[in-house]
Amino acid sequence: MKYELEEKFWLKYFNVYDALVNLIPYQNVLEDIISLLPSKNLKILETGCGTGNLIFYIADNVKYKRLVGVDYSLAALTLANKKIENRKNIIFKYADIRQHFVFKDEEFEVIVMNNVLYTLPVSKRQDLIHEVYRMLKPGGIFILSNINIHFKPMLIYKTHILKSIKKKGFIVTITQVFQLIYPTVMIFYYNFLIKKSNKGGLYDFIKQGEQADLLRNSKFKININDKLTYAGSAFLSKGTK
Repeated sequence: MKYELEEKFWLKYFNVYDALVNLIPYQNVLEDIISLLPSKNLKILETGCGTGNLIFYIADNVKYKRLVGVDYSLAALTLANKKIENRKNIIFKYADIRQHFVFKDEEFEVIVMNNVLYTLPVSKRQDLIHEVYRMLKPGGIFILSNINIHFKPMLIYKTHILKSIKKKGFIVTITQVFQLIYPTVMIFYYNFLIKKSNKGGLYDFIKQGEQADLLRNSKFKININDKLTYAGSAFLSKGTK
C-alpha cells in the first residue's frame, strides 16, 4: 500500500532532517522523552524512527537491553543504519506502520514515538495506537510527542538562539544559525507541505486532547497528557498498559 505522501517526498525530507538535532528545542524533546524512561535494561521499540535520532539518544543516555526502530521510509532507514557505528543491540527494520506489525504480543517493555502521528492520515492513527498497546507487556509504557496545531518555526528558532547565546555566546550561535538556516527551513517547509496535504482531514497537526483520546480509546492509563515541549510546538504524553 502506498502512502499519500510518496517515498520521493520522504527522501527529500530525511536528507535534511538531522539538522534538527542541532536545535536546542529539538534536543529538549529528546531529553523530555528519555526522562520518562525507566532506569533499567529494557527492550524498547520506536515506531516511526526516521533516521534514528531518538534511538541513538536513548542508546547514549539510558541502559537498555535492545533497541528496535521501524519506519516505512527506506531512505530514513539507510541513513539510520549508517549511524549505528559501535553501538550494540540496535536494529532498524522496515515496517508499514499503518499495518499489523510483525512483532509478537507483549514483546516490549517500552514503546516511544516522536513526530509520527501527524504524518499519518487521521483515520489510521487509532489503529497504530491499538498496535502499540498489543505489543506492550502489561505495565509497559508508551511515550509519544507530536507537533501540535500551535507549531511555530520562528518561535523554535528564537528559543534556540536565546538559549544558545546564553550557553555558547553570540558569535558561535550566529555562526551556527547561518549554517543551519537552509536545512532547518527546508524541514519546516516540508512540515508545511504535510499540513497542506490535509485534504478532507487526511493529515493534520495534533490538537489538544487528541493524544489522550487515542490513548484512552486503546485502554491506556494516562500518566502525562499534553505536556508542552519543542518550544511549545509539540505535545508530550505518556500512557501505561
